[in-house]
Amino acid sequence: RELYELVTTYVSKTYNKALRNRKKNMCLIFLLIIMQRMVTSSTAAIRQSLERRLEVLKSQSAKIGSLTEEDLIELDIEDGVDEALEAISLDIREEIGELEHIIAVAKQAEFQHLDVKVEKLVDTVDEIISEDEEQKIIIFTEFVATQQETQKRLGAKGYSVSILNGSMNIDERNEALRVFRERANIFISTDAGGEGLNLQFSNIIINYDLPWNPMKIEQRCGRADRIGQKRDVHIYNFI
Repeated sequence: RELYELVTTYVSKTYNKALRNRKKNMCLIFLLIIMQRMVTSSTAAIRQSLERRLEVLKSQSAKIGSLTEEDLIELDIEDGVDEALEAISLDIREEIGELEHIIAVAKQAEFQHLDVKVEKLVDTVDEIISEDEEQKIIIFTEFVATQQETQKRLGAKGYSVSILNGSMNIDERNEALRVFRERANIFISTDAGGEGLNLQFSNIIINYDLPWNPMKIEQRCGRADRIGQKRDVHIYNFI
């Protein structure tokens, strides 16, 4: 909870300052939105993002970005992170100090506790699989770091997990899909990785992170809830 409150305070304070010159600071505004969403996704996601942001600031490689308000609506978060992390700082010395403190708290949180959210995910998967050992589950997240964390936790429980994200080429995507269809219990995908896939051999979807655009939720559901699906599709939304 301390980590959440620290990130929220940092985000809200910087966001209000950035709005004074909205057009110039659009890239920074996008970064702040991403960070607020990351802290509700996983400790690993926000910690890794903050570390990359700190590295940018210390190397003085921040720059004025080219993201627009239209990009905020259309862009997958996964695709916009790198440019957003390079956003120009409003007060580089102050921001470096804040980030170093938040990162220290995030590292302590990772060392001391499992994310409550991932514990709930594991419990949900256990419950579903206990009813049908052959069941296949699709999990959607917005962040690769969260994808890696959930893969690690579910793998440690003995589940076979296949993953898909936007960094993978077509052959890697096809292989991930084949593994899920033929032997894996669980398929974890980002929005950028899951576009256009036909996953109707599964009828369970878990939205681990909810996107801000409702149409993206519809698109996720459409991976399994489509013509040819012979079973009811069950969707779990983590809020």
